Amino acid sequence: MLKVSGKRGALAIADEGRLITTLREMHFSLTIGERTYKISRRGLFSPTYELRRESDLVVSAQQAPFVNRFAVKYGDKVWTLKAVGLTAKKFALLLGDSQVGAISPTSYNPYRETIVDLPSEMPVEAQVFLIWIVARRWGSD
Repeated sequence: MLKVSGKRGALAIADEGRLITTLREMHFSLTIGERTYKISRRGLFSPTYELRRESDLVVSAQQAPFVNRFAVKYGDKVWTLKAVGLTAKKFALLLGDSQVGAISPTSYNPYRETIVDLPSEMPVEAQVFLIWIVARRWGSD
């Protein structure tokens, strides 16, 4: 389980107290350990975000037009990442109709502390990528 804290524009992501990475709001890249990943965006009304390490696609997320819902593809699975609740700060990860994970702020201010509970089959870089997507949604509110 990951924890996210910081402020708008700079979020620290930690696993059991150990810093994994710091996300910068306007950066389309992230570094985890010695590995650097690039994020690209294609499309306007239904953008697709892709996380790549060199030329290899790690995970992608296609947003549904005009809503906070994404089709997340990793390996041979497709999950749905969608905002829940009135404030759209909390996001649920669904596989079919079953919730299998969540990105949940512990207070109204998501930058104070957010708990990330995503499936262990999803590698940490894919989980950080989903946090990046969610944090961008928080910043656009």
